[in-house]
Amino acid sequence: MFGFRKKSPAEAGTAGEPEKDYTVFAAGMQQFWLRRLPGAELDQSGAINVPELGLRLWQEFYQQHPQILQMVLHCNHPDFTDDLKELLVAAGADPAEQLKAMADQVEGLVLEPLLNALQRRNGTWEAWRLQGREHRFFACESLLMGRCKAREVFEENVPQSSLWQRFKAEIIPYLGCKRNYWLKLYQSNFGGELNCEVRINERLVPELSELLTQEAQKYTITDWDQKQTVLLLQDSATCLDYPFSAAKVREYALQALRMFATGQDSDAVFQRLWAETGDVSLSCDLAHYLPEICCFKCVREADTPNKTFILRSKGWADDLQLRETQIGCYDWCEQAINEFFSVDKPNRDTLSQIIGYGATAKAMSAAIQKGTQTKNMRFSMLFWVPDDYILR
Repeated sequence: MFGFRKKSPAEAGTAGEPEKDYTVFAAGMQQFWLRRLPGAELDQSGAINVPELGLRLWQEFYQQHPQILQMVLHCNHPDFTDDLKELLVAAGADPAEQLKAMADQVEGLVLEPLLNALQRRNGTWEAWRLQGREHRFFACESLLMGRCKAREVFEENVPQSSLWQRFKAEIIPYLGCKRNYWLKLYQSNFGGELNCEVRINERLVPELSELLTQEAQKYTITDWDQKQTVLLLQDSATCLDYPFSAAKVREYALQALRMFATGQDSDAVFQRLWAETGDVSLSCDLAHYLPEICCFKCVREADTPNKTFILRSKGWADDLQLRETQIGCYDWCEQAINEFFSVDKPNRDTLSQIIGYGATAKAMSAAIQKGTQTKNMRFSMLFWVPDDYILR
């Protein structure tokens, strides 16, 4: 039942493989940035800074096939909760062709929505209410980019209109308190095999991906794909500032994991963190979510679609139902768990102990004892929180 997810292409590599030289690609992209972004400056690390926009960009290259180049692009900005990250793929017979194709991908899928959002132009305002509070987002979408050799047949049989506009009613309820949401929508059919994804801040959302799959099944044409990106920036008037940095949250999360590992339960972790941070909401989040995320990462059967986190308080009129993408510190908790695995190297017994403090493991154990197959499980996790708990 235990199993860890695969690394991304940018993280993976063959043991003992000599490091490849990407100098020509790095130089080519640096020239692209300097031409494309007025006032851009190259720093000593090779990153591009755009002081006028408060923007910092850097990239990592990865290439397994000599005619296919992959690049992970990172974008940092003061208005982002988390860095924007995009994996781009370009094909070409030589480095020059690959660089040109990569620049086209960057221009169409990243720069257009990014620059529009930062400058509040060519976008629309979208709103969503969560815990009685309205969250307003300025949404900027890229053009829909598609590929198919049989272009006329492709355009006749597959809609060429915005995926975001067609599916945004279903996607918006997945937004929460973060300052920025980076959406990636992808549909493809190659050789009759469908591959459809919706990702929100790099997180795959199976339920939304299934909606794209159901639509793509209607089209008889094969050997095509479509991709679109959307950047949503939350209005500062509706966005609560997170009182701790990402690094500080990860530090507290790592401390909490080590407490769980020594046999201290969620209540003990909550009390200790509350005493140290003075913040009841962060203390609740870490005490509740860390055992659950650990379970999802370690137990394959636990990582199912439709996970719902339900927060309940005596003073609230209604329960608060959340998805992973709506919880501000969720990704930082995952990062802390990855560090815990890497540094502390917990054994199976320690992981089982940590997981055992969570609602998911208890529900799985009870269901299995009743004869329920793990593949049929869906999880709703109920947590009690104080009346003054704040979602952010």
